[in-house]
Amino acid sequence: MIVQTEFLKKIKDFGLNTYEAKVWTALLSRGVSTAGELSDIANVPRSRSYDILESLEKKRICSNETRKTNKIPSSPA
Repeated sequence: MIVQTEFLKKIKDFGLNTYEAKVWTALLSRGVSTAGELSDIANVPRSRSYDILESLEKKRICSNETRKTNKIPSSPA
């Protein structure tokens, strides 16, 4: 997924780092997704996607509804 640099800069003004901004944008575009799907869309390392999602969850930007599918919804519960 290609996100314009200017848009990412604006998101970072809210306190997100580059990876967080990319994953959050991917999450918004997809809705409920797995960490692997988001890493592919956002072009971030899959090994980092779990840390990034945990950070976004701590910031109350997304929530993790771990079930059999390990899908992550785009909005907080």
